[in-house]
Amino acid sequence: ARKLKSEVYFADLAGHENIKTTAVTGDRLTELKHINGSLMYLQRAISELAKRAGKKGNNYSPFRNSELTVLLANGLVGNSKAYVIVTLSPAAAHFDTSY
Repeated sequence: ARKLKSEVYFADLAGHENIKTTAVTGDRLTELKHINGSLMYLQRAISELAKRAGKKGNNYSPFRNSELTVLLANGLVGNSKAYVIVTLSPAAAHFDTSY
């Protein structure tokens, strides 16, 4: 008998915001730095997995750098399927932050 295991993760990643153009201070600034850091580490983890895809003897875990990547690790490795829904502003003024 074949066993099937499924997990579903939903994460609202709040989006990257530029500290220079966002006039936040205090706790909101700290939160903004954590969000941006988590997004950066998620991008690095996904890039590292893509580079190492199909290579044997790969024991390195790119997920240890942030709580977000630790939580999403099972959804990004093995025979997992990951889907990403992205919303971007169509305004030309936001082009530089939509990469």
